[in-house]
Amino acid sequence: MATLVGRIAERGLKLLNEMAAEAWSLESFASSGLDHLPRLVASEVTTLSICDLAHGRRTVFSTPNRAFSAGERASFDAHFHEHPLVLYHSKTPGGTTHRISDSLPASQFRRTPLYNDYYRCVGIDHVMALPLYVDRRFLVSFVFNRKRRDFDEAERDALDVLRPQLAALFGQALSQERTRSLLSQLDSLAAPGAGARSNWTASGAWFAPPTPRGSESRPAGRTGRAARGRGCPVPWTAGCRNGWKER
Repeated sequence: MATLVGRIAERGLKLLNEMAAEAWSLESFASSGLDHLPRLVASEVTTLSICDLAHGRRTVFSTPNRAFSAGERASFDAHFHEHPLVLYHSKTPGGTTHRISDSLPASQFRRTPLYNDYYRCVGIDHVMALPLYVDRRFLVSFVFNRKRRDFDEAERDALDVLRPQLAALFGQALSQERTRSLLSQLDSLAAPGAGARSNWTASGAWFAPPTPRGSESRPAGRTGRAARGRGCPVPWTAGCRNGWKER
């Protein structure tokens, strides 16, 4: 198994170099990750998941172009606080890449309302999450989903080798978005007749994530749009105004 972990991790280092060259914004970071990561560890549906821990809501960006219906989103959110991965990563800041099967045997998971109301309906049997960011309010992860065959330990451990670097790339992309937003705010302030009050107050949203308007599911495809409003710990509206594009 150690050899397989090393082989996957070696391919992952090349992936990290490619993502580092491409991840100059949150949009490009997400798009690059959703493009490259399934090539490293096979996944029927790979997502970037943003969980609002305080309100029990999830926003999802996915590839392939898989938009979850309003009913599917509601089914997930109804069991949000029972989700084994949400429970593990929200209670274990700095936790490792984790499979549902690391918390529950598959036979037990299939008896849960979460599986029967949501995962069975969307055709997913096994899930693994690689956390990028977590605090008391938000959890951001790349999530891998499969039918039938579970992720093995070598795949999980190899992804976890890459986790600190992927989290660092996410942090860099977030910092660049914040810088661009601040410069935009300053430009607005410098414009003739600009009102300092409204422009400067808006910039505070980058440092204190406000309450989301609701749970959304958005694909990362040509027609996908980033979550609008102020429901994310990151400035998606600034980084993805024109929607995400397939690479």
